[in-house]
Amino acid sequence: MKLVKKLTVKNVLGRKPSAALLGANETFDVMTVYGAATSIERGQSDMGDGTVSPWIRFKGNFAAIRVNDGTEFRSGTMFLPDVAADLLAPIVETLPEGSEAVNFGFLVTMKKADTTIGYEYTAEPLTKPAEHDPLDVIRGQLAGAPGLAALEAPKTDEKAPETASKAPTKKGAAAKK
Repeated sequence: MKLVKKLTVKNVLGRKPSAALLGANETFDVMTVYGAATSIERGQSDMGDGTVSPWIRFKGNFAAIRVNDGTEFRSGTMFLPDVAADLLAPIVETLPEGSEAVNFGFLVTMKKADTTIGYEYTAEPLTKPAEHDPLDVIRGQLAGAPGLAALEAPKTDEKAPETASKAPTKKGAAAKK
């Protein structure tokens, strides 16, 4: 296990991500990342060319396992690719008063894409949505609404993901289904 100042794709890979990692493959599994997020901070980085790039910093207790060799990294600070961060941040921001954390897990993958850098990130959630997931609230309101395709109401008889999720193992944890 390695302790790092912050968990990022670059720190976990040990190098700057690039399309070269994909080689002839369409996808490349980067890491399984999981933890308990307690708060976030938003900001912007000056890219030096007159543009700015927004970022979201998560605080809490986090671990990431590099898929190709099982090396584990831990930190109290984490930056996720936007595809995962944009889903997790609103849930962390709207934690009810007195809540401790939002537990989560993602498999982060790079895939070939027609972008300027030649790839994009995808993320596969490894935990169930939190009890306070705003989309589940909306889904519950839409269930049975006339004129809409049938939606099941969210299941409420299961344990909350904060207690039901378990950490993946080091090697092979990110195996796709």
